[in-house]
Amino acid sequence: MEDFQMHVISCMDSQDDNELVTMQNIPASTGNGSENRICPMCDATFPGELPQSEFERHVQEHFGEDPITDRFEVLRP
Repeated sequence: MEDFQMHVISCMDSQDDNELVTMQNIPASTGNGSENRICPMCDATFPGELPQSEFERHVQEHFGEDPITDRFEVLRP
């Protein structure tokens, strides 16, 4: 855990800009669908025409675990 914390600190220190990436300042589409959005957690690129709610759902998935039932195969007789 300590290695991870040091990695995060070094990444934050090495950023050129002082702007913190939040859901409020992630570039959104201008309406014509030409701008892509980038997930601040995994750098995945999403098309501008993707609904904001879908983009936010993807980002929020990085902060929680899948339900335990999603990790197992359910067998039915």
